[in-house]
Amino acid sequence: MTTALFKCDCGGLRYPMTDGKKIIWNDLYCPSCESKYNDGRFRDLKWAIGAIGVPLEYQGTVIDKIPCAKMRDVASNWSNWGTRSLLLHGTTRVGKTRAAWEVYKRWWTTHYKKQTYATMRIFEKNIEEGFEKFDHNKRVQSLINVPFLFIDDLGKEKTTQRVACDLFAVIDERTINHRPTIITTNHNSSNLLDRFEDKELGQALIGRFADYFDKVGATSK
Repeated sequence: MTTALFKCDCGGLRYPMTDGKKIIWNDLYCPSCESKYNDGRFRDLKWAIGAIGVPLEYQGTVIDKIPCAKMRDVASNWSNWGTRSLLLHGTTRVGKTRAAWEVYKRWWTTHYKKQTYATMRIFEKNIEEGFEKFDHNKRVQSLINVPFLFIDDLGKEKTTQRVACDLFAVIDERTINHRPTIITTNHNSSNLLDRFEDKELGQALIGRFADYFDKVGATSK
């Protein structure tokens, strides 16, 4: 559902609402008409006009201040999410994560569908907890199915074979079903491969990046 197809009786655009966890579409009115209604269903919800869960540090990004010109271009313009995913790689402190959050925010205001963000540390923790709590498959499937996934800092730590298998499964199924994924990493292909215990699996994942991702290298200029 997009706002272009979802207008209030007054002609204004309707937006989803949130309680901080789930998204609910307000099918009665837009923000401008809120005072005309006294609807209990939406009383405790907030308008989700902007993307949900963006860290405070990245909510007020000034794109012109992103150090790397390539990252500024990504932040302002990248929108190949209909068929492609995005891999941002390069040294630290040049704006990879900041650019990725800008794409995340623009995708939300285009589609208004669920998004998931995780650092690799969170991704790994989620996988490990899945085995402990006997809901591993459900967690992996959730990452496969979410309409938009952002994984930050791939390769920051050594990736175990178990985590690598699940990461490959997530990336493989998402790409063949054209579900956009953004990944940031400080490593190029050869250095990233060193972060995998299972080199064959690492090579397969890097192959998916080559086939299905727009790869943009960050520099200090």
